[in-house]
Amino acid sequence: MTDSANVHTGGQVFPATRWSLVANAREDGDLDASAALEELCRTYWPPLYAYLRRSGYSTHDAEDYTQGFLLSLIQDESLVRADPQRGRLRSFLLGGLKRYVGRVLRDGNRLKRGGGVERFSLDAAEAEQRYEAMLVDELTPEHLYDRMWVSTLVSAVIKRLQDEMEAGGKEKTFLALQPYLLSGATETGGYTKVATELGISEGAVKVAVHRLRGRYRELLLKHITDTLSNSDSLNDEVEYLLGLAGR
Repeated sequence: MTDSANVHTGGQVFPATRWSLVANAREDGDLDASAALEELCRTYWPPLYAYLRRSGYSTHDAEDYTQGFLLSLIQDESLVRADPQRGRLRSFLLGGLKRYVGRVLRDGNRLKRGGGVERFSLDAAEAEQRYEAMLVDELTPEHLYDRMWVSTLVSAVIKRLQDEMEAGGKEKTFLALQPYLLSGATETGGYTKVATELGISEGAVKVAVHRLRGRYRELLLKHITDTLSNSDSLNDEVEYLLGLAGR
């Protein structure tokens, strides 16, 4: 795992919103680390929200508890207990959320909606839509959390790919190829249509899709790696998460 605030991949800088940020954010007065931690919270809060919803909490309570837990990561001493050597970031965050909710319920001191100073906002409506779309009857809260975690990883990587393509002046190409990024097959005439749209040959489209998929896998692996304390568990984690993603 990298110790820096960014992961360098193929000459590009992939923002580290994972264990490296948890470690860096322990430095008192480090504004960059604080901003990075807020980015971590923005990225990974939907799985936490989904876990609470599946555990039986209402939309309002799930939003309150998720907001309160993430604020506690930023504002109090929670990060002192964040040891990357303990394993997976997703396990650390879920365990921390469980402890936070238990403590709040025990103390009878719920975070009130709108109370205090919110350092960032949560799009609860979007998270609720994602939760409902992914909900399956037999899913436990923990299993749903993991599935939502994978969805979050994939979304972050696709956004990174889009940013890279746009930076290279290839926004139109990305939008045309994106439907084929995660699909193992194409509809009849699909490449022909894209080739016409982009003004290139069908063979060139196939090459472009192949390269885009390769870059996607590279970034996804980097992203997963940076949520682990060491590379020893990488293969198991990749197999498990990509199995959830259906790839």
